[in-house]
Amino acid sequence: MECNIDYETLAAYVAGDLDEQRVAALDAHVLDCRECSRRLRALERSDRALAELARTEPDSQTVLKVRRALANELRPTQRSAVMTLDQVAEFLQISRTELEPLIDELPAFDLGGLVRVRREKLLAWIDERERRFLRSRLHNDMAKPPREEASDV
Repeated sequence: MECNIDYETLAAYVAGDLDEQRVAALDAHVLDCRECSRRLRALERSDRALAELARTEPDSQTVLKVRRALANELRPTQRSAVMTLDQVAEFLQISRTELEPLIDELPAFDLGGLVRVRREKLLAWIDERERRFLRSRLHNDMAKPPREEASDV
């Protein structure tokens, strides 16, 4: 028997999160579907085993470390208006080596002998590259000969 019952539905059933109508439908389905019956028993065994595990309270130092790590993760990062080339490469998700051939195209400027890029100009540069790319794709698609439709003959 092929069925479309997913893991989330079975897990919700075991957790008691389904309404009566869905519980009744799933009960009837499980009677006929050996695969779902097997999966349901496995989920129930897993839940029982997890419930039997001893609960331990973390020590105060661990709690403090986790809270600090979360605070650092959730703290908004300050975005600089001016970026280094390393920051540009990271922003573009490419290596510095991959960025090198693009440096002459970048909206960059020299600041004390160092190349810098304004974030807003970089975003505009990306937008322009996207437009050119889309125009090129559209042009290439239009230049292709039309596909012949398969005949039923």
